[in-house]
Amino acid sequence: MKKRTKKLLGLCAGLTAAALAVTMATMSGKGQIAVTAMLAAGATWILAGRRGRQLAVLTVFIFGMSLKMNKTFFLEDVSQWQYVPFAGGAAGITIGLNDVAALLLLWRARKRPVWLLISGPLLFMAAGFASLHSAGDHALVGFELWRQALLLISMLAAMNLSEAQIRMALRLLAASIVLQGVIACIQFTTGADLGLGFLGEQAIVEEPINFAYQARAVGTIGHPNILAYFFEISLPLMLAMLLTVRGTRERLIYLAATGAGLAGVLATLSRAGWIAVPLTMLPVFLHFYGRRLWQLRSTVVGIGGLVLASAALALAWPTISERLFSDDAGSADSRAPLNQAALSVIEQFPLLGVGLNNLGNAFPLYDTTHNARVFGPINHVVHNLYLYVMAEVGILGFAAFIWSFAAALVIGWWLRRSPDPLARAIGVGGAAGLVAHLIHGMFDPGFRLSLDVSTLIAVQTGLIGAAWLRHRSTLAAAPAPQTASREQSRITPRALSQVRTYRS
Repeated sequence: MKKRTKKLLGLCAGLTAAALAVTMATMSGKGQIAVTAMLAAGATWILAGRRGRQLAVLTVFIFGMSLKMNKTFFLEDVSQWQYVPFAGGAAGITIGLNDVAALLLLWRARKRPVWLLISGPLLFMAAGFASLHSAGDHALVGFELWRQALLLISMLAAMNLSEAQIRMALRLLAASIVLQGVIACIQFTTGADLGLGFLGEQAIVEEPINFAYQARAVGTIGHPNILAYFFEISLPLMLAMLLTVRGTRERLIYLAATGAGLAGVLATLSRAGWIAVPLTMLPVFLHFYGRRLWQLRSTVVGIGGLVLASAALALAWPTISERLFSDDAGSADSRAPLNQAALSVIEQFPLLGVGLNNLGNAFPLYDTTHNARVFGPINHVVHNLYLYVMAEVGILGFAAFIWSFAAALVIGWWLRRSPDPLARAIGVGGAAGLVAHLIHGMFDPGFRLSLDVSTLIAVQTGLIGAAWLRHRSTLAAAPAPQTASREQSRITPRALSQVRTYRS
């Protein structure tokens, strides 16, 4: 009976494989790769044990932030723009493998939310729902609310990771940074894409710099500025882990991520990214390494690192100086007119805005300065994250948006003196990464144009929450300080002298 069952199962498997092969023969290359990956993932899931499955879920959760592992339904492709097909946030109902991984992680977790962190996203979603009142396209509001809900799930999933999962997630994030850094450097040096369109890579962006077209790396994120967001948010966290962890192997992992990330952000030619990265990495370095500088060994190591950094800066300076001081075809000069245009829209819709995810369509309609068409007859948004958010959801939504970041920064500040090194590194490094993006947001639309970077911010905020929960549990488990009893406190100096006399 067993032999017949095995033969029957083998026959069914053979027929299924044959039918699948015929079907895949008619698919595109991207479809074939997707089906093959799904089959490989299914086989790995069946054969792997419990630990292997947990690692697989965590890997998909982290790498899904930088590699395209999603599908969008009801896509509203209203304009072909340089960042995304739709000039704004979500352009449809997007479901990614990292969203599925987040649900799986959250399903088995203890589900301990840090309400200080969750309140901001919830209030922002409420403001987005209220912006339906003046939104011209209600579907776009719904698409963005769907994305915000998925981001909240990712935040909760990261917030409830165990200690082992947190450490593994940080290693995987370091590996993804190395991957993106290597891809960015190859794209920058060759000036050509690598044929990784099935992972999210888009055509290399060439911009006029110093009266010549210069290639800018895009990684698998989609645009140089958005790739710079990815690096600037994660680099301070990698540096904090490098200065905190023990063991040669662990340090090499985060050293490689820090080096690859710095090279990658250089290859994006993002001037705002170049400003944000040193402004946030230097305080992180001083916080974790400042006291060690007075030690002889640490001073020698610091001098060696400074020499290497100076040499790297000298090699990169021609590229940096050309980008900063040469002609950029009016790219920097376009910021101010767009800001004025956004302010004219905000004046008309100060309370609820023009509708969440609707600025791309509403900008040319309500702009009284006529500066919204500075880039031609295409939908566009303002190159300022704060004006962008305020124009869409008004003052109320903007307050919720600021609170979302402020809560994470406050917790990161609280964790700076945590006795737990891991919690301290995540708190300080994670908060510094968010500050880096807030600095960049003064010159660009920010993370809301990219699902990948939005997920990274949600996950990093969730890790700050996980560090806070870990910090609280560490304090709760610590033994209470011993105090002198009442009898001991009543011993007088005279009694003590008698005890000394007796002992002598």
